[in-house]
Parts: sequence; C-alpha cells; structure tokens
Amino acid sequence: MTFLVFPSILPPIKDNIGDFGAINLDGHLTPVTAIIVDQFAGTFGHGCREKGDAKITFGTGAFLQALTGTDIPQTHDSGLLPTLCWKFPNQPPVFGLDGGVYNAASAINWARKIGLFDSFDELGDFRAESAIKRGLAFVPALSGLGCPYWDRSAAGLWAGLSLDTDKKDMMQSVLEGIAARSAEVIFAMEKISPLGQSISVDGGLSSNQYFKQFLANLLQKNIEAPANREVTALGAALLARKGLGITHEMAVRRNATVTHPDGTNMQGVMEQYRDIIARSRQLRH
Repeated sequence: MTFLVFPSILPPIKDNIGDFGAINLDGHLTPVTAIIVDQFAGTFGHGCREKGDAKITFGTGAFLQALTGTDIPQTHDSGLLPTLCWKFPNQPPVFGLDGGVYNAASAINWARKIGLFDSFDELGDFRAESAIKRGLAFVPALSGLGCPYWDRSAAGLWAGLSLDTDKKDMMQSVLEGIAARSAEVIFAMEKISPLGQSISVDGGLSSNQYFKQFLANLLQKNIEAPANREVTALGAALLARKGLGITHEMAVRRNATVTHPDGTNMQGVMEQYRDIIARSRQLRH
C-alpha cells in the first residue's frame, strides 16, 4: 500500500535554534530554544565547530560524525552518508559526514554473555603485543557490516584461532576489531575531507585505555575522552543556551583525557584487517 504525503501538511523546516514554544515545569513556562537529533547534539557537545572536527560515540554500535563545512560533501561510492549537522539563523548550514559500525558495545555484551569475561575490569590488562600482531583477529559483524559496506550478509568472524588461544586473547581481539572497523570509517572520511589531529570519543569504550591506545595507534591521531560523559545532553543544553541569545562559547573539552599515538609500528595492520573483513562477507544467507 502506498501513501501520498502532501508537503503542505508537513511542519515548516526551521533552524536548529529559535523559538519553539514553551513547556510548563512546576507552574513555570520554560522556553524551548533548540531542537536537534541526538547524534548531532552529541557532535555539538563534543565541541565540534570547525571543518575537520570529528567524534565517535561508542554505544550499541559506533556512530561517527565529522564536519565538512558549508557545502554538501560529495560522497560518491564511499559508503559514507552526507548529512546536515545543523543550521543557525542568518548563517549557512553546516554539513558533515556520517558513518556507523553496527556492533560495538553489543559485541562486548555478547562476549560477556557467552562467558569470555565476567567483569569489565578484565578488559584493561592484556599482553604487551596486540592480538592482531599475534595473528588473531575478530570481525565485529554480529549484525552485519555497516559503513562503508552496508552489508547485512556479513557475519561475525574470528581468524587465527589456535590451541593456545584463551578467553583473554579473544577479548583483546574483540576490542581491536571494533577499533579497526571504526578506523575504516575514519579513513573513508579522510578521503573526502581532511580531519583534524584529534578525535573526540564517548560511550562505554571511551573509558578503556587499551582500546583508546589501539585506536590512536591505528589512526595516528589523538583520542580525546571528555570528562563529562553526558555529551549528548551537554550539546542539547549548549544549543538551547545559544537559542536564548547567549553567544560566548564554553570550553567543553577542558578536562578531557588525551591518548596519543605511542610509536607502535602499525604498518600493514589495516591491510590484514581488510583481508579478514572481506572473508566475513556473504556468510549469512
């Protein structure tokens, strides 16, 4: 059945800040001065303001957004989604790139459910050498592959298992696999629009130092984790503040924990991952 929706019955398109009415809170009318979707509220809360600023939210999946400026980015066959981040009154719109990895925290929770670990404290103490450099890799395609493949026929995959592999090795490879899939999206973004030297992250995995270090080494970029974990709420509040006419900016990464690349040689690692990721495709019919 097909439904026809006439543009005349849809609400008007408005800027992200302005007068959206008011709500009654304990007898007081509180103005609503901002409206925005959660991922871009988070992007704003991370302090992304300039072209090249980027953030990753590690929730059920990994959600990556980067600002590209006032022109619509030409994504062609990159697998990335061009997106409108926000539009303020009397200013040009700000566009960006959007990409998602289906499984991040959901892969960690699945591993816990099948008994690979009991406490999240176990996920910070691994061997000095990465699992991938010991020949063990995991593809977190438990729900398929998101950006840049968008392939639901892909399935989760371990490669390099041996009689010496233990649960800790497997969990190390899970963390590295999530980082590698996130890095794939960042590398795809950089082919379209250069990104800055730092990427801001939030979500559960942003508190895991091993994960952040591996990601920083893969990307050769600084990974910043803001002390304020409620980044989406912060972004919405900052936009509401802006909608009230308060124009001076607030520092939002003042107390961020910064993880720098540590000089580990990562040459050839992404090529290994891409080969193994290719093997995960078409496994689910």
